[in-house]
Amino acid sequence: MTASTSGQHVAQAAPHPAAAKSVWQKISESFYASVGDIVFGMEDGTVSIFGLVFGVAASSSSTAPVLLAGATGAVAAAVSMMAGAFLDVESERGEAQAELATVKARIAAHPDQEMARIRLELTDYGFTSEETDTIVGAFKRSPDLMMRFESDVELQISKTANDSPVGHAIWMFVSDLFALWSTTGLDADSRPY
Repeated sequence: MTASTSGQHVAQAAPHPAAAKSVWQKISESFYASVGDIVFGMEDGTVSIFGLVFGVAASSSSTAPVLLAGATGAVAAAVSMMAGAFLDVESERGEAQAELATVKARIAAHPDQEMARIRLELTDYGFTSEETDTIVGAFKRSPDLMMRFESDVELQISKTANDSPVGHAIWMFVSDLFALWSTTGLDADSRPY
């Protein structure tokens, strides 16, 4: 791609595919990566908040203490669940990154053994001898490509190694607060004032 500046043509690099993602695409990817946290957060929030609200409602004739207990319980639960989700993803990510570092060191220390092992695995996957030679040749030319193969195909941990603990924590917090709204019915018509 070129652009004209005062009659001169200046080459411009094409934008990186990750940079071209819209905010909506990033939110959508984060949402799908956090579906398990969202379901768990809503289930936990609904059960714990319902129990708290039911207990307070059984002992009070006014709606204000019930709503206050539900709201404060939900915020406390949401913060607690958010911290738990963050720590869970952070520890999984740390384990995945440590495993990737081990694989990288193994490849660097014994590249021929790793190539022979991969050659056998590719044959087991059903690749022909010519296809295997092509893939192994590409790995020899690009050790980073071999590392991606190891992490994506064999270990299946590359996604885990790059997960955002903050994204998971935020979705957990939002789902817990949604459970508050769905359990207590905190909307404009049910406010005690």
